Amino acid sequence: MTALHYAAQEGHQQCVAILIRVIPPFPLDIKNTPLHLASRSGRVEVMKQLADAGWPLTAVNRAGATPLHWAAMGGSVVAAEWLVQRCGNPLVKDNLGRTPLDIAVLFGCHEVETWLTKNGGSVVRREDQYRMMVVRLYNVCLATPGS
Repeated sequence: MTALHYAAQEGHQQCVAILIRVIPPFPLDIKNTPLHLASRSGRVEVMKQLADAGWPLTAVNRAGATPLHWAAMGGSVVAAEWLVQRCGNPLVKDNLGRTPLDIAVLFGCHEVETWLTKNGGSVVRREDQYRMMVVRLYNVCLATPGS
């Protein structure tokens, strides 16, 4: 990660403003863009700065995840809403066929799940709900001492 990645993740707008002058948008073969990190953290002001500097809002990382997937993972409704309003397709799928709504369900981000469901993110298929429920239960068991 670059200094711009860290500044974006933490929401340091002044640092981002300086760094975007000297760090051009990367080719899309990198692991995650600063926009992915800002999205997960819900740093909408930083997301605006990056978009204005040419960082693509639909950038796809190696896993096929967009900043909208990352906003869903981080539970940031404001970031998800901002991205969808500007070009984020709520039905876009990552390399495993998961939409941002699937990711919100998987990570237990219920506010994003609700927002995406109401705003074009479709619905989670029953078999996916079952699979995600099993993953959640497994995670609970891992976190519970003596399980």
